[in-house]
Amino acid sequence: MTKYFILLTMLSYTVNSCSQNKTNMLCQKWTLIKSVDPYQGGTENLRDSTNWKSIEFIKNGDYKESDPWNKVIGVWKFNEDESKFGIKELARNGKEITKDRAISAFRWNILELDNSKMVLGIQGRHGIVKHYYVKSP
Repeated sequence: MTKYFILLTMLSYTVNSCSQNKTNMLCQKWTLIKSVDPYQGGTENLRDSTNWKSIEFIKNGDYKESDPWNKVIGVWKFNEDESKFGIKELARNGKEITKDRAISAFRWNILELDNSKMVLGIQGRHGIVKHYYVKSP
């Protein structure tokens, strides 16, 4: 019986550690460096200092996004196995969109994630569009 208790405790710790590690890696500020759309054989959109976009995931579930023209405040949440997450915009450029914080659509696939880079995928008209991010300074 003691063996099973120890095994369950270790398994629980491992699952929680994995979850916490993924959350720790995701929850920071990111800068978009390029997007690749499979349309017409792979259209690549590079970002620079005049065409920037940043996103920030906060551990309490809050989300921020900004670019030269927009400021978004919202919420984010992982799906059950943490392979995807959903985002819901609550306000854009100071104008409230909704107060409902519930997220039911987990559209963003986490293709790569570590402490310094992240690749996200989302279904586009012609396949998965990939968004490449680096950790913001």
